Amino acid sequence: MSETLFLENALKQGHTYVRSKSLEQDSYERNDAWSEYCQSLLLPESTLDSGLKSYTEQLTTIERIYSASLVYARAQSRARRKSLAMYFTPPRLSEYVLDRVEAFGGDFTKHRFIDPAAGGASFIGPIASRMSARGATHEQIAKALRGVEIDPALANFARAAARCVVQRPVKHLVACGDGLVYGQPESFDAVIGNPPYKVLSPSQREKMPDWAKVVLGNYANLYSLFILRGIQLLRSNGLLALLVPTSFITGTYFRPLRKYISENSTILAIDKIEQRRQFFRDVSQDICLLVCRKAVEKRKGYSAQARSVDRNISWRCETDFWITRSSDELWSRLYDNNKKTKFDSLEALGFTVRCGPIVHNRDKGLSDGIRRRRKDAVPLVWGHVIQPFLAVEPASRSRQPGSGAITFVSTQRITPPVTTPSIVLQRTNSGDQEKRIRAGLVDEAWIAKYGGFYGENHVVVISPDPQKKQRCSLRVLLRLLSTKAVDRRLRLLLSSNSINVTALRDLQIPKLSKENLSSLEGYSDVELETILEEAYG
Repeated sequence: MSETLFLENALKQGHTYVRSKSLEQDSYERNDAWSEYCQSLLLPESTLDSGLKSYTEQLTTIERIYSASLVYARAQSRARRKSLAMYFTPPRLSEYVLDRVEAFGGDFTKHRFIDPAAGGASFIGPIASRMSARGATHEQIAKALRGVEIDPALANFARAAARCVVQRPVKHLVACGDGLVYGQPESFDAVIGNPPYKVLSPSQREKMPDWAKVVLGNYANLYSLFILRGIQLLRSNGLLALLVPTSFITGTYFRPLRKYISENSTILAIDKIEQRRQFFRDVSQDICLLVCRKAVEKRKGYSAQARSVDRNISWRCETDFWITRSSDELWSRLYDNNKKTKFDSLEALGFTVRCGPIVHNRDKGLSDGIRRRRKDAVPLVWGHVIQPFLAVEPASRSRQPGSGAITFVSTQRITPPVTTPSIVLQRTNSGDQEKRIRAGLVDEAWIAKYGGFYGENHVVVISPDPQKKQRCSLRVLLRLLSTKAVDRRLRLLLSSNSINVTALRDLQIPKLSKENLSSLEGYSDVELETILEEAYG
């Protein structure tokens, strides 16, 4: 039986179990019933379905815990799964995290461990198992390991999972509560986990603890709070090992977080998790493992290890990150005997970046579906008509290019139209896209015919800066932005599927001479990727 078939059959049986409890109208009791059912999957002998029993019998205890946690997650509505960030870590990745902790000095026989978001027991189980394998007694495990989970039903599941590993009652091992509140500062040697991540709304930021408001200010992602709290919980020289989105590494909004981390700890490693959908379903962000030691680095600047980890947990060393102590600077890559790589930005290359100003359902200056040019108006570029590398053609909201129907925008407004050839790219995209940037050109022919254009608010426009001399052509820049090498760096700046203007302005492009930039047009895609990766170091 495959995992997919197991989940399908387990969910069918689980729905039958929950209905038998007559709890369909009470969500709390229904979740408790699902927790009870998933706990039964931890013990093959208690599973009535022969197919499910056969499948779970061939799994290790840790694998059974993960499979049962997936059933619980899939039983929840998509909205609830998203609100609680219910994306559990598979055993092979959990074990990799523990390997890294051990390599940096974590002692699974002496140290105290905590997972502040322990719902699926993705780390509680593996930590307990490793402690036992290293010689810790049941009593030592019960004393040294703690988990916290805000969802009561998941907390019960995590306790049952821990009991399967420890083979003893361990009710106190997983507390039901808020991981941002639980525990005394400086009482653990290692904080390990996969905390929830989502951007907090203004009302949610108002409810943040004071210590988080002081550091994070007007922008906060939930995982940022868990990083701050994790460092608080650590004793001197303790280790933080969290699976979090990569957006904090270079993102502008995360400057306060970077400063706090570099002021209060030494960053040891940042390991990028490739092929994230092989590990986490429904997760759109790129993920990394952040490992820090709660010890302030004496040097002003130092390097942190970097790896790329694939779905088989095969890893390769990458160029180290350069960390400046007590600074909010982005964490860039190193090359050539620890000298920082020199980069260009779009601004340095002579280009401006801006978001399209037109919100179609609010703007009264739009004429949709017109078949001839309007006076004092230019066409609107819709995001959905942008095709990679192709010249964009005018269209209407509901009609494709070539139909003759065009959306015109009045130029009688404060914001003038763009009147030069430009790169236009989709601001929102699918997490399944191979590359985030999907960009085309508004070319000379468009400008000659219509005189300019506006972009809708789902379009980002990159134009030549009239106050500067451009160091490369638009077509060369489009090729650069469309490479996998640049895409990998851009992903580090993004916390969602949306490409924001700030990220593009902060995007680092290898500094190449004007002659080298001009010659790039003649290289094949493979040759261009190689040149850029070498230039990145």
